[in-house]
Amino acid sequence: MIPIAVAIFACPAQEQTVQPFTGEEIVAMQPALKASADAGNGTATRLLVQQPDFYSSLIFRDKSGEVEIHQNFDEVMVVLEGNATVKTGGTAENVRPLRPGELRGSSATGATPHALSKGAVVHIEANTPHQVFVPPDGHLLYIDVKIKHPVDSSQTPKP
Repeated sequence: MIPIAVAIFACPAQEQTVQPFTGEEIVAMQPALKASADAGNGTATRLLVQQPDFYSSLIFRDKSGEVEIHQNFDEVMVVLEGNATVKTGGTAENVRPLRPGELRGSSATGATPHALSKGAVVHIEANTPHQVFVPPDGHLLYIDVKIKHPVDSSQTPKP
């Protein structure tokens, strides 16, 4: 049982919304995510809240992922369960577009590793290459929040 409750707040100009998720609700989502991850590429996502300037998801991983670069969003990962390593920064190799504002790559040379375990919180600024490595027979369950990053036309994306 994960002893956590999550409340996600959206504050549009004229309306305020609170969308709570109890620890029990988060736990109840995990089996379906695990099954989806096992049937696919090792990662499964359940969208929790979506607003124009941010969105949040519950993510289950039982395999390592590709290098990701989010050009328009900062990312905040809040680990609920499991262990992994996220490598950030460096230079992404073999970068290709996935969809507008989202790039993927095969690896990142010179990236810095950060250990992830229950309770860890990692903030990854937009345009920063990052890659999650899950150990064999391991998994990672985390809340992922993407927050729109102000666009500065003088900045070039970090490949």
